[in-house]
Amino acid sequence: MRRPVKGYHPSTDIRRSYEVLPLQGVWTWLTGKELPERKALWQSSSTERVMWALSWVVIGVTLTTLSVMRIENVALQVLCWLLGALFSTSGARYIVATIIHHGVHGHLYKSQKVNKVLCETLSTLFIVQPYESYRQFHVYEHHGREFSTFDGLC
Repeated sequence: MRRPVKGYHPSTDIRRSYEVLPLQGVWTWLTGKELPERKALWQSSSTERVMWALSWVVIGVTLTTLSVMRIENVALQVLCWLLGALFSTSGARYIVATIIHHGVHGHLYKSQKVNKVLCETLSTLFIVQPYESYRQFHVYEHHGREFSTFDGLC
């Protein structure tokens, strides 16, 4: 059996294919995948990530609202609506797939109470699975020893 190389994942090969392109920092930002030997430009705090994601949602909702209520030019209205949908859905997806995910693992803040309150608030705002049921499934069942085995069947 081959030993895994530190920092290597199959997606690393995909990310490496972008090395021929300029502006590697932009590709890291867009893909969310840093090259293993490349030093990150900065490390974001959990609070910064939450605030950016919420900002994207607010920008998206603002743009879609403007497109419907204030803009009369149809082409500009469609463009504004599409940009708003892009911002709001990407921000909401990041909150659900990253922020809440890391919160149930206890990786956002040192205090588990803070993680729980934040995840409960965000899951309520975005109408997704509550903290306790998501944590129970994801941490104990999905990452448990019986996941995808015959022992894990009811």
